[in-house]
Amino acid sequence: RLFHHNGLNLRHLARHPTEPLLAFSRTAEEGFSHLAITDPDGKQMQTVTEGDSLDEVPSWIPGSAQELVFQSAGIGRDREGHMAGLGPYHIQRLHLERGSLETVLEDPSHDLLLP
Repeated sequence: RLFHHNGLNLRHLARHPTEPLLAFSRTAEEGFSHLAITDPDGKQMQTVTEGDSLDEVPSWIPGSAQELVFQSAGIGRDREGHMAGLGPYHIQRLHLERGSLETVLEDPSHDLLLP
């Protein structure tokens, strides 16, 4: 156990190899998951992705403390707002300092997982 917070559901922990940073996916009751980063003590937790999607399995890009790759899939909802489907997973690259997001690889007929 790294953190003790009520309702905190963390998955896919990735420790940066040289910097005191952790990245992970944080799931919510509404069905989505976003990426977050923090220091090893969990005192400076910051959500770095948003939207109606499943953003999961972050990996640090070698040599950078500002860039991550991760898998992401959009969530489809019905008229009542309940999760009705999931689009194919694609690979995204996030630059933390610039706040830029780039699609690295996608294929509408396949899930691309575990970057």
